[in-house]
Amino acid sequence: SAWTSACWCCFADAPAANAASGVGYRLTQDQCTSHIQREKSTGPSTIQDLWSSFPKAMTRDPKLVGDYAKLLIERGAGKDAEQILRDQLKRLWSDPLAELYGLAEGEHPNKQLGMAEFWLKSQPNNPVLLFCAARLSLRLQLWGKARTYLENSLSILPRADGYSELAQLLVRLGEPELATEYYRRGLESAATH
Repeated sequence: SAWTSACWCCFADAPAANAASGVGYRLTQDQCTSHIQREKSTGPSTIQDLWSSFPKAMTRDPKLVGDYAKLLIERGAGKDAEQILRDQLKRLWSDPLAELYGLAEGEHPNKQLGMAEFWLKSQPNNPVLLFCAARLSLRLQLWGKARTYLENSLSILPRADGYSELAQLLVRLGEPELATEYYRRGLESAATH
């Protein structure tokens, strides 16, 4: 659609008449992302105000949702990021957003894990979603569940951060020799990617 290649952004300082017509405020998706990124030095409420000024169709763009969610997570607004990511993932699946969903510290981590497990019913072999569920399980200290999700994710898609997470878990579980093996695999994976 037209919204994926360009957006009409009405910023707080835009005159209402021009904002309504879009005159002078047509920005590409990359420009919108750049504007969000420039807000990195501000707090969550300023970023949320900026986000609220975007047209609704633009706030459903997966790339922009991801950029916005990252900033919220970085600023400690994981609850807001979790809600936005969950809503977007219900509308349109996106592996990069699922990755962020596992990083967002929502208000109800049990419900958040439940949502990830619900999605796993229709995507049981999605390595990104398995990794997301593993991170959520780690947050809830569900070590056995986290281990299973990590091992399943890595068997499908080896990745350095996954090996590192699994190795750290194995150290916690008192399996340092196996942890060393996964740290080694993580280093090899990082070196080849």
